[in-house]
Amino acid sequence: MDSLFRILLVACLFSAPLLSVAEVYRWVDETGETNFADNPPKQSSNKPGSKSPAVAKVNSPGDKIFNQVKIKKPIKYQGKDKAALVLFKELQVNLKQSNRTDFQIGTLTQLNRGSCSDPKPIVWDQGFLTVSESSLMSDVIVAFKQENYQMITGKLMSVSNSSRLTLHATISKLRVDVCNSYQQGKNHYQKAAAYVKVSWRLVDRISKKVLHTNRTEGAVFEFDRFRRDGAEKAIFRAITMATRNLLADENFVDHLTPLPGQNVPAQSFARLDVALRYGSARSTFKKEIEKIKSVAVTIRTPEGHGSGVILDEAGYVLTNAHVVGERRDVIILVNNQELPGKVIRREPYRDVALIEVKNLPAVKSVAISKSKLTEGDTIYVIGTPLDESLSNTVTKGVFSAFRIHDELTYYQTDAAINPGNSGGPVFDEKGELIAISVAGVFTSGGASLNVNYLVPIEDAIKKLNITKARDMSHLFDVSDDGDKRDADRVK
Repeated sequence: MDSLFRILLVACLFSAPLLSVAEVYRWVDETGETNFADNPPKQSSNKPGSKSPAVAKVNSPGDKIFNQVKIKKPIKYQGKDKAALVLFKELQVNLKQSNRTDFQIGTLTQLNRGSCSDPKPIVWDQGFLTVSESSLMSDVIVAFKQENYQMITGKLMSVSNSSRLTLHATISKLRVDVCNSYQQGKNHYQKAAAYVKVSWRLVDRISKKVLHTNRTEGAVFEFDRFRRDGAEKAIFRAITMATRNLLADENFVDHLTPLPGQNVPAQSFARLDVALRYGSARSTFKKEIEKIKSVAVTIRTPEGHGSGVILDEAGYVLTNAHVVGERRDVIILVNNQELPGKVIRREPYRDVALIEVKNLPAVKSVAISKSKLTEGDTIYVIGTPLDESLSNTVTKGVFSAFRIHDELTYYQTDAAINPGNSGGPVFDEKGELIAISVAGVFTSGGASLNVNYLVPIEDAIKKLNITKARDMSHLFDVSDDGDKRDADRVK
């Protein structure tokens, strides 16, 4: 049974709630064996002198909880704009007395001659458990979307600014009663009843403020017939009911209205002329690596650090809006120097920001690619992952796909991206800038899933209303040979 409940609770899903009520009967047969069933035994009259067994309705502690949980009607979102995006970050199981190795959470019986008999305790021995399996939480998203709310899975821990609200759930009480019928392959056919009590916590990811807390219950009694994987389904439906009861809380759903910076048009900026430099796709990343590393910078704030890229020699640095947050002043680490920088533009919806740095050391501005990416193209990510000592870390991957999220375009890649990489430059095989890092996807333990996202460079420039002062790409070549040819022309 230990392995069964590891599967049940690590695979917690939500589906449409059902609540049916049935009686459970107990009797002792002629052999002295105790039996359980949802119907009383048939009265025997064939054998002379046979007596019908005494039948009693089961009324063990906790049985009533399966049919006493109220089903509340969820409040459907009807706003004109999309509801605020919620990140379902984690589902934990933290039962009272779960530190005990003999903590009973239910009863297991086995179908025998038409009745469920031979009761055995179901013992919880998992202690504290964190559930963060995105592939097994897809119905969580469906439950919210059925009421027009937006939610993304809990396993995907994005470092982007796309979700400001995070939802945390803890199962504090669990009861499950199961009657096993038979097993066909990997499928268990079971009758089951399940009850859960869930504690919910809604948090503002940026301010860390707890916006709302609540406890809701869910229960399902499905002893009317055997169902494939009935125990799992009963638990799933019980948690779904608890979720729908949460969405019936007016105070909770009030927080799901659109937040500032979400579902609003991009901010309007005056045109800013920057000496953008476009490449000619005649070199390679390896040839340009030293120049490329010189334009990749680390951005330090009191909250931590991120990465960025120098757009031109005048001192404009591009990064993510979530790297600088609400800060006006930041520190730029470039070529072993610490320079003050001022955030002059911030567009949180596209998650891009522009920093101005005075007295920037002599560096050649980055070359921006004019070419379009094709799935399978090799790309290179540069940044400062995890710690400032890891600046100018280069990782390699492929361009996996174009993705659209909330009407914004992203590049997907399998190149390694970690916290600290945000805002860092991404280059193609020619050594030309194609994007900046924005989001890495990790397990709850911090391991990369090789599903990472980038903001296309042209989109970042457009959202900040940056225009090139003059397109002089026909006058130079970004390769070393091209530099020599340009010098020869001057002579």
